Amino acid sequence: MTEPISCLCGSKRSIPIKPRERFEIPIAFAICLRCGHIYAKNILNQRALDDFYSSKLYRSLYGGLSVQEHVDKLNFPEKTETALWRIAKPFLPEKNGAVLEWGSSGGWNLIPFRDFGHSVLGLDVNVSYLEAGRKTYGLDLEIIDESTFKALEQRQFDLIILNHVLEHLTEPQELLRKLARSSSPNTIYLIGLPTIEAIKDYGFHNYFTVAHIHYFSKFSFESALNRSGFSLIETHRTHGGLTFVAKLSDSSNKSSGFRGVLYALLVVAFHYTKYKIRRIARILFELTGIYRIFRK
Repeated sequence: MTEPISCLCGSKRSIPIKPRERFEIPIAFAICLRCGHIYAKNILNQRALDDFYSSKLYRSLYGGLSVQEHVDKLNFPEKTETALWRIAKPFLPEKNGAVLEWGSSGGWNLIPFRDFGHSVLGLDVNVSYLEAGRKTYGLDLEIIDESTFKALEQRQFDLIILNHVLEHLTEPQELLRKLARSSSPNTIYLIGLPTIEAIKDYGFHNYFTVAHIHYFSKFSFESALNRSGFSLIETHRTHGGLTFVAKLSDSSNKSSGFRGVLYALLVVAFHYTKYKIRRIARILFELTGIYRIFRK
């Protein structure tokens, strides 16, 4: 059911930080001692992953709405300036830019780009969300299959969006390299991730989940970008993590090294300590309540 993996930098040296994910599935998490990247040491094999993502369990864990209800809820008025749109706007032509989103789901991230005059294409593996997005928004949404990369190589995009996608992939750097074939030196990448800076939003226990393989920090993701042939332009704090602006580059294969390791250790230690203190406080509070009941 599970199989071991190494860090994205290739190192197998790591420090364990958590033996199970938040639903008590025995997937262990560790910090790489070479670059500071946090990742799942053992992951569901491809068949188990496919079954998980296509199951009703996955959607029940991450929201109980039906596909159409979810798509309808996320619809918004014409020309709404979303956070992703505001970040991307300075890098796009005024009109007629070409925008691709890999992992578009129902296409809601693409609506502002279309409304402000750009051509958009969304790609995803979930047929139900693609159909609901086409029906509700009238967007160009296509299924990802074995012909997708070949088709993309015939096109060039001004902007490529990967919003909360890379953390789900065993080899996110490989996807970046493949998408680079549909890029020019001026193509901008908008990449949103639930980075470890967002542990404070989720809580230490709930942050680590079977659905995510990689837990980037601002340092370890810049290293991953460099290894994939990209350079970082900007970083923005967005809901649930950070959004990175990047482009193709000839930058050297830089690593976050000691700085990345120390940063990850400090972030994890801080939030783990806070989590334990809250658990102890809750136990003491409950014991105090029980004591008062018996005193009566």
